[in-house]
Amino acid sequence: MTREQAVILAKLLHEIRPRWSIEAIVSLVGKNLATIPSFPALAEAAIRVANDPTKNTPAIIFLDGRHWERPDQPREAPPPGPPCEDHPTEPAHTCHCCKADILVGDRPPTHQGKHWNPGDTP
Repeated sequence: MTREQAVILAKLLHEIRPRWSIEAIVSLVGKNLATIPSFPALAEAAIRVANDPTKNTPAIIFLDGRHWERPDQPREAPPPGPPCEDHPTEPAHTCHCCKADILVGDRPPTHQGKHWNPGDTP
């Protein structure tokens, strides 16, 4: 990242947050060069921080946080969890088959995702 890019970004952030001085932002960028993934990524994260009125200092830009996330890129899906004991193609905690059985009274709610014999008593 060049000094000119740091100054351009600092001027932009100063326009959004006038209390943040251009010199302080340029200094912060210089101190954190090793942690900056790219100029576009820094600019996006910095603008998110500047647009958040609860953030009082530009130093927050260089901390880990949601401002570094890219909403245009999907997040990894969480692991699905264990399968249902009676319906192995469904996740146990959201098994649609078990939920249907529970709704019609064929399965007790305590057996969502767990094995159930219709003749058993809950």
